[in-house]
Amino acid sequence: AGYWLGKTPSQVFADYNPHIKDVDRDWLDDDFELAVATVFAPRMHFSGDEQCIVGGHLGEPSWAAMYFPSSDAHTENIVRIIYLLSYYADCGVANYLDGGHWGDSEAVGVEVVFDSQIGHWKLKRAYMTAHRGERNSHTKWVESSALTVDVNSQLKAPHFFASRNKHANYQSIQACTDSRSDPNFPTADVCGDGFTITVPVVSNRNVGSRHDDLVGAVRSTNFPDLTRYETYYTKIVTPYFSTQFQGWHEANQGDGSSAYRDVLMGEGFESFLYDFIRIELGPGPNPPASLTAYISGPSHLDPNQNGAWYAKASGGAKIYSYEWYYRYPCGGSALSGVADTDSATPDKAAGEDVIYTPNIAPCGSGWMQLWPTQPDRLFRSDTRDFEILSIVRDSQGIVASNTMLVSVY
Repeated sequence: AGYWLGKTPSQVFADYNPHIKDVDRDWLDDDFELAVATVFAPRMHFSGDEQCIVGGHLGEPSWAAMYFPSSDAHTENIVRIIYLLSYYADCGVANYLDGGHWGDSEAVGVEVVFDSQIGHWKLKRAYMTAHRGERNSHTKWVESSALTVDVNSQLKAPHFFASRNKHANYQSIQACTDSRSDPNFPTADVCGDGFTITVPVVSNRNVGSRHDDLVGAVRSTNFPDLTRYETYYTKIVTPYFSTQFQGWHEANQGDGSSAYRDVLMGEGFESFLYDFIRIELGPGPNPPASLTAYISGPSHLDPNQNGAWYAKASGGAKIYSYEWYYRYPCGGSALSGVADTDSATPDKAAGEDVIYTPNIAPCGSGWMQLWPTQPDRLFRSDTRDFEILSIVRDSQGIVASNTMLVSVY
């Protein structure tokens, strides 16, 4: 299932490998972006009577890819790819004069994850715009199980069906047909399978990320008069109009953010929407933080009480490895004195002061290594104060450490 691309997360994600080439600063290797976008490029199906063709072309697609590290919203590292179809026009239900307009900012996208058991990158979900932002929007994410994929394969490049002249996207002809009878938000969409085009993926049409717009205003190479432009993350500002720049207009026919910027910054690409209200944006523009190690757990135990400590790490290059050590320190005010206790002990009443004393020799010896069964956590008990040390190494061999003094009384 999926595709073998010869690359693993440890080679292409910046928080695993800080040495990747990453011009658009989205923590995803640039060469891998092109490779993964190419193999998962969707197959677009059009009606045989599609009329919205200008100069022999439907449009000039662009694309982008980005990385979402695992988080509370999703337990897997996810690569998102969006294909910005950049149609020259929306020709309306019947023809250009029937609700049509220049520029048609439709998009489809995929989420891809790495299967470490077989070393393949696999399709997880797909995104498709269908009248996005309109009352009858059928824009949605669809799980891979509901998609049509290449024959004799699983979880590979998906197929989408674009409605005639309007280019709303559906996972099947049936889904397109069903949209017409939606009881709440019906459409007039009609889909067919007259011809199929694989979305072209060209390196110089990678639009980048919200951190770095790589293409700016793109001038058409196919349009007959070559004077029309499309924009993605950027803005075109002109003195003529205050309306939103909708794409493939002449340079003096609009200003403000391109409609595609709304798509790129929305739920289909830059924004990971979860729990209906919370939004997670992908990483960048700054590189991953330096490796930091810390320990969580109790700083006080009763004699012979079992304690649990957890080694935690952030920054650096994932994946982390852990080592644990302990020793008995000598002297110091932290090792003797008076403490309050909220609970009764065999010889003290609740709330009565407890006197505790420093360790007695031997103390001050070197660190002694421990070998817990779970590398990132330590369980132990003692009758004396002791100090624990956690050493963390990242996948690039960078080391960080932290210590904690545990008082026993």
